Parts: sequence; C-alpha cells; structure tokens
Amino acid sequence: MPLITAKNIIQKELSDPDLSVIEFHGGEPLLNFPLIRDLCEWFWQSYPEKKMGFFLTTNGTKFTEESFDWFQQHNEQITCCLSLDGNAEMNLLNRGCEISDRVLSFMATLWPHQSVKMTISTQTLPMLADGVIFAHEHGLQVSANLAYGINWKESNVEVYAEQLNILIEYYLKHPSINPCKIFDASILAKVLLPYSFDRHCGAGKTFKAYDTDGKVYPCHVFAGNTMETSRWEDAEATDFKDDKQFDDPECGECPIHNICPTCYGMNFIERGDVSRRDKNMCEFIKAEKLATCMLHKQKILSKNIDSVTEEEYLVLKAIQHMTKFYPKIG
Repeated sequence: MPLITAKNIIQKELSDPDLSVIEFHGGEPLLNFPLIRDLCEWFWQSYPEKKMGFFLTTNGTKFTEESFDWFQQHNEQITCCLSLDGNAEMNLLNRGCEISDRVLSFMATLWPHQSVKMTISTQTLPMLADGVIFAHEHGLQVSANLAYGINWKESNVEVYAEQLNILIEYYLKHPSINPCKIFDASILAKVLLPYSFDRHCGAGKTFKAYDTDGKVYPCHVFAGNTMETSRWEDAEATDFKDDKQFDDPECGECPIHNICPTCYGMNFIERGDVSRRDKNMCEFIKAEKLATCMLHKQKILSKNIDSVTEEEYLVLKAIQHMTKFYPKIG
C-alpha cells in the first residue's frame, strides 16, 4: 500500500468519533515495515491529541534490527500480536516457518498481556496441549481457535477433547498461569440469558478492512486475497448493519447458542450466507464449553467459600445450568 493511500484512509476514517484502533494485517505486514513506521510517525506528529491504538499481527519471521529497535521505542503506542501455532514442529507444519527464541522473548517482554494467536489445524490438533504449554513456558498468553475452512471430521472431536483435558490438568497444577482463551469463563453467564443474538465480531459494523488500493470491505476475509472479487458483488447485498441477517435460525434451540462463535466471512465463502454456520463445528464447540466448565468448576470449588467472588458464583450457576443439557459436567 502506498503511504499516501494509507494517510487518505486514516484521514477519511477520523471523521468517525468511534474510531479507536488501526490494525496492520496481511499477508505479512512486516514485509512493508517502512509504511508502518512512516504512517504511525506521521499520525503521532499530526494528531498528538488523538488517542489511537495501533495494532499489528505478524508471523514473527520478518523482524530486522531496525524494526526491533523501533517497536521497542514505541511499544506503548503500538501492539504486536504474534501468530504462533505452537512449538517449532507445529509452526512448521502450519506456516512453513519457525520462530526464533529472540522473537518469542521480545513479544513476552514488550507486550506481556497480548495473547499470541494460535490456529489449530488437523495436523497440529494432536499436539495442541504441547503447543499451548510451549507458549506459556515462554511467558506468553494464548488465544487459540480451530481453523475455519477445514473439513473437520467427527473423529477429530475425541482428539480435541483429549487435548483439552490435558490442558485442564496443566492449569490445575499451575494456577498462576492465565488459561488459554479457549477456557474463557467470562462468557459462560450468557447461557443463563434467554435466547439472544450477539454478533461475535464487528464485520461491516464496527470494523472495516481496506485493501492495498484503498477499497473497503466489511473485514479482511471478504477482501480479494481471501474471497474472489466476483463473490464480493454477491456479498454486497448483505446489510452488515442489520444483526438479524447474521443469526442462523437453525441454532435457536441450542443451549450454548449465546456463547458459540462463528466467522461470518467464512460462512459466506463456504455456504453463500453470512448466517449459515458450519454445523461440523458444533461438537467441537460443545467440547470447548464442556472443558471450560470442568476447569472452572474445579478451580472455584477448590477455593475457600469466603473467597469466592460474585462473578465466580455466577459462573458456577451457569455451569449448574449447563449440566441439564450436558450431564458430563456434573
């Protein structure tokens, strides 16, 4: 992307009072580090009073001495998120590259609260626990998810559940480590609410993606490097401001509908409709939520009752509610 295009995009979007984060995405953004550096420095000099988060997702293979130094100088103004798919073997399988110990240490030191982004493929699924533990042992927090656009099979569900059980044991033995976001308990209480629809990302509503020519899309999944441009003409018929168009009517009776994620772009690419979820994922998501309940039930019940917080009581109530549908939790 030319610098002038990037400047024009930001100047245009600054008219939106809710604009709060500018993210560099790819492909690999550090292939164009000069643009990132020059654009950020231009913004900080031109709009010193404007609070703006800058964010970058990188595979960690294109750092240079110059970019190491620059990010270290500006680590409070821009955040880097590392795409790390596990240990060296797992990353090589998924991405064809390895990430140096220097990069891992750099990320853990400069952005200790930023989770690495771990994508789980069929190849790395049997090593999931090893990969998550590898990241933790390097001082990194982890956000992991099953890859979209893969033909997941029923036989993979058991493998996934086994890996999650290994992680449950690990977290119970290491209570000071913040569990991988697969085990996020903060959303569990939503199962206590009546059926409701809450979009899981802001595609086309609170999020926009610009390609290198400055054309805007609802998110990067709809852009030309993921979706054929001819398909986007069909996607334009979707009203991205209307939440009802994103609600899958087939999911209305599911007890975990309120806490089940999806990717609207992949829904459109694979099934021609942003609302139509991949039902092959259902058993995997159920396994995730079961594991989340089992981990937090054991963690909370091991505490002194006087130290249980109001939020933890709510989590226990949600877990109790889910035992009606999934007796395994009990």
